Amino acid sequence: MRVNKIIIFTDEQFPYGMAATNRIISYGKGFVGNGKETEVICLRRTENADNIKNYKRSGYYDNIKFTYLSKSTVKSRFFIMRRVHNFFSYLSLFLNSLKKLIVQPFLFTILIIHIRSC
Repeated sequence: MRVNKIIIFTDEQFPYGMAATNRIISYGKGFVGNGKETEVICLRRTENADNIKNYKRSGYYDNIKFTYLSKSTVKSRFFIMRRVHNFFSYLSLFLNSLKKLIVQPFLFTILIIHIRSC
């Protein structure tokens, strides 16, 4: 069975970010170059209100489709609201993955990149 679609789940900023973002873009370009449809799904809000690099919730970057699961890319300045948003992002991840499995079972693989700095 051939894998036609690659989905990358990440907690990192996308498409503009630091080294982890560049690694994800490099993987994505490699997958696209080998004829695989590639999508990056950002699990949580990544931008601080005073320094926003990623305004768009979804789009394409170098033929790599990307989507933020939350309604915005900007984090709340309140700790409790950030935890609430993170919880709903992970719930949305579960429901989104379930929907994709029902629509196209076994036609894609999931690569989870979870990079945390100390």
